[in-house]
Amino acid sequence: MRHPCAVHRYSDTIDEQTNERFLSLRNTQAGILDVLFGTIEHFFGDFHELFSRVKDGRAPKKITYSIPALAFVGVLMFLCHLGARRRIKLQLNTDSSVGTFRDLFGVDAIPHGDTLNDAFKQCNPEDFQAVVCNMDAMLIRKKVLYFSRVLDKYFVVAIDGTGTVTYSQRHCPHCLTQTHNGKTVYYHNVLEAKLVGPNGFAFSVMSEFIENPGANPKKQDCELKAFYRLARCLKSAGIMAGNLQ
Repeated sequence: MRHPCAVHRYSDTIDEQTNERFLSLRNTQAGILDVLFGTIEHFFGDFHELFSRVKDGRAPKKITYSIPALAFVGVLMFLCHLGARRRIKLQLNTDSSVGTFRDLFGVDAIPHGDTLNDAFKQCNPEDFQAVVCNMDAMLIRKKVLYFSRVLDKYFVVAIDGTGTVTYSQRHCPHCLTQTHNGKTVYYHNVLEAKLVGPNGFAFSVMSEFIENPGANPKKQDCELKAFYRLARCLKSAGIMAGNLQ
């Protein structure tokens, strides 16, 4: 049996390790915020302006957090590798984050993850896609990505599909399905176009979800069908004015 003093020393060690990880996390988040602000301002200007054309479908009198504020938290969620919306309050609700959020957006708290979800469900995804395309266009106009051109002329866009979520039961009518040995898996995929460079950088350009039109389609959606839809959208967006390979 372990001596009580040994138990206390062990507990103290665990507490010290937990505090060290917590302080390290806070310092990391503060560093991420500094880099994020500097990068956005240098390449894209004001964060509010980036999302100014995203239409807000919520009732104006019930709005506490603006779309730019919620989008900012969404970006932080991925940069900090939170993994789930519920961790926003747990890990982003630090003094430095709250202070920065107050200075930027005039609110005194970090929004809950459910607030992001409820607000974004009432927005048009195409509005956010337009934000991404506009950011790519800014980088190209400023010649930031000219080093990545092939033959000093063409930008290279890589297109590939990837899985997002998988379920053992149907998630929605648009789920893709795969049956093996009598067991059916329901899943969602997305086809992603990224502008790539020789240094390993990959900039998202456009996304096209691979999903069925209904619960029992004669033929399922696939990467090839999604590619033709994505190609049409890329062409109509005209991000790179013909310099796309």
